[in-house]
Amino acid sequence: MPKVKVMVKNNQTEVRVPVGIRMLIRRCCQAVLVAEHFGQDAEVSVSFVSNAEIRRLNRIYRQKDRATDLLVRVLLICSCV
Repeated sequence: MPKVKVMVKNNQTEVRVPVGIRMLIRRCCQAVLVAEHFGQDAEVSVSFVSNAEIRRLNRIYRQKDRATDLLVRVLLICSCV
């Protein structure tokens, strides 16, 4: 069975993120990988950031100078023989 590591970070101070929400996020990430039949080890990182930080990241990665609710970055590393 593949290993799944889910890291949840709260890098902002405006909204409290309860432990129960963090656990729910971990379970949801794991459930999605199972439902999608992702059969490899995986690492998922979820970060809560301020509006200023999400705007900065959106500007860097999407060339859009505004805040957004969600920014997704995917990095797959495959050990292909």
